[in-house]
Amino acid sequence: MKEVLEAMSRTATISAPSRVSKEQVVDWLSDQTANDVAEIIKGLELEPRYYVVYKNSDGKIKTYQIGKIDLFSSFGNKEDDRSNVGFKAYCYGRKEVRSFRHDRIISLTKK
Repeated sequence: MKEVLEAMSRTATISAPSRVSKEQVVDWLSDQTANDVAEIIKGLELEPRYYVVYKNSDGKIKTYQIGKIDLFSSFGNKEDDRSNVGFKAYCYGRKEVRSFRHDRIISLTKK
């Protein structure tokens, strides 16, 4: 939101960037190009995203875009007698929290 307020104040749409109504923001955004709005939205993403290249249990290699990695929600495997074999993270492709085993991760890259 800070980026939107700064851009609005630069174009003299508002005089005090700290006090803006939703209507003012919507009006201002409607006058911007699609590329400008896309850049603003991109700048507003607060949660880091990652690409994980992952080998599933069938041996298939897939790439997933995931959100913040929650290491406090790690999970174990009683068969392997291990208390920490993976982590959970929000998967943007599946739109749900998924589990990822450490030993199946091929690469992990911050977007």
